[in-house]
Amino acid sequence: MNRKWRKSLMAIMLVIACVVTLVPQGQIVFSGQKAAAAVAKPSTVANDTSKSLWADGSSYSDDNNKDLIKWKKIDSKYYLFLPSSVDLNNLVLWHSFSTDAYVNGKKIVNGEATNVFANAGNYTLYAENTSYSLVVMKSNNINTMFLTTSTGNLDAVNNSQKHTVSASGEIVCVDKAGNIESGVLDSIKGRGNSSWKACYEGNFEKRPYGLKVYKLNQKGKKKGIPVFGMEAAKKWCLLANDFDQALIRNKFVYDLCEDAGMAFTPESEFADVYANGRYLGSYLVTNKVEVNDTSVDITDLEEKTTDATGKEAEEFANNRSVSKGGLYDVTEGAYKYVNGPTDPADITGGYLLEFELDDKGERYDQEISGFVSNRRQPVVIKSPEYATKNQAKYIYTYFQEMEDAVYSKSGVNSLGKSYKDYIDLQSAAEMYIIEELSI
Repeated sequence: MNRKWRKSLMAIMLVIACVVTLVPQGQIVFSGQKAAAAVAKPSTVANDTSKSLWADGSSYSDDNNKDLIKWKKIDSKYYLFLPSSVDLNNLVLWHSFSTDAYVNGKKIVNGEATNVFANAGNYTLYAENTSYSLVVMKSNNINTMFLTTSTGNLDAVNNSQKHTVSASGEIVCVDKAGNIESGVLDSIKGRGNSSWKACYEGNFEKRPYGLKVYKLNQKGKKKGIPVFGMEAAKKWCLLANDFDQALIRNKFVYDLCEDAGMAFTPESEFADVYANGRYLGSYLVTNKVEVNDTSVDITDLEEKTTDATGKEAEEFANNRSVSKGGLYDVTEGAYKYVNGPTDPADITGGYLLEFELDDKGERYDQEISGFVSNRRQPVVIKSPEYATKNQAKYIYTYFQEMEDAVYSKSGVNSLGKSYKDYIDLQSAAEMYIIEELSI
């Protein structure tokens, strides 16, 4: 064998040795192997007649109807708002065009992963002899929530002026680390007062929502979901923060309260929220402030009233009265309540109250139970929400005695009691400081 052939043979053997060394033991992988099978087009996309581009929002399950993302037209451009949970180098896309679709000249194959949007930014999509100006944007290091309703939209929910209409479906939550929680979306409906009113009147598009969610345990009992690592709960709030362009005010105050060691401070996490494939925006997700062992851990008087009555208290919601004035008026010294429920043996606690910022009572008139102090401070009774006459009168009287002591020169009311006998001074001072800093 001449020298030339010996060198060629050694080179070939060296290449083979390198291949065997670099691939996993027992396997030799050759280029051109069969690509992964395309993911079937979800029924939502298959039934779409709007000529749209869709993306797989996460690797949650084979049912991609739960985490689809649809492009959104804003003015003359189309936007694909993608969450942290996607990999731009391995993004599965579908489209509902009748012809092939191309992005910057590269063909989009339905259900096949692509890196066409690896750098995000501006693109041109061409299909059906039409060019579309496309902008791709991706979040980073933020949680993602996918909501799908049985109706396929939130139209009825959004068009409810008093946010009484709800929808049900499913919920999927993907946290920043890629961990997933899912369950049943028992209901989604509007929440808030001034914020919901602003949306309904067309001043804001991004609406706040309240969610009720659950999943079944091994015994078939409904339990809450630990959304984004927070304590498991059935009720959650999606704060739109539309009055705050920076979107951080509520989160800042919650964190401030937590750092100050204030009891019952709600947990909160930012999240990109999608509903039926539509990007709703960046929300602050918080657990609902209510009476239970993971929120406000006090005696649940509403539960005790239900036990004493033998029926759910909300069944009496339409049978309401007020001690004086009109049911929807802000009248000094008045308290409103529901008729029908039976009082338990002890009605001294607990009560969860919400103060109005002023004496106009914009929230007060919409709530079931509450009272107005002699100095026109409207107070909503959040729990028990369906307070009986005796319960409303009891907590109104307690509050009024406290208010009388606070406003007296000596700090003592006509009963000889100090305001310190009614309130925890430390927590009251902390609340006052936080409100002064944040309002």
